[in-house]
Amino acid sequence: MNKIIALFLVFVSVFALFACSNEPETHHPEGVEIVKDQSSLLDVERIGNNAVVTCRVAVKNSTDKTAAVKLYANFENEYKSGMYSIDFAVAKVDGSELVAVPVGETVTVDAVFEVAFAADYVGEDLISSRELPAISINEIEIDSDLLPPME
Repeated sequence: MNKIIALFLVFVSVFALFACSNEPETHHPEGVEIVKDQSSLLDVERIGNNAVVTCRVAVKNSTDKTAAVKLYANFENEYKSGMYSIDFAVAKVDGSELVAVPVGETVTVDAVFEVAFAADYVGEDLISSRELPAISINEIEIDSDLLPPME
């Protein structure tokens, strides 16, 4: 009986570990933020089995150093409804996952989030709302030589 309980606890622990690992580890850096009134949803299109969500995102850096960030979009509603196969996506901006934001500036980028439809999704909707998805920031510590060029 104790072996069964022990196996059950191991199974639950492993399941919980994998369930928690689906969320991106986001860190909202102090002084780096999304400027919501300058950000918007631009387009949503279906390409094969993927939804491609393009958003204009303004990122403000009030810190004393250049920020290198990744942008994450939350698609929890679409995931829960069975539309998408994942509940978040990392943006690509000009082919890179990193966005460089100089000291004291606001940079506006077109962020492209690509998410796969759930295997059994055959609906017409590409996204549950025409509102900007919840976007979070993850600051990346990286050698400045590896940052994408700033224009």
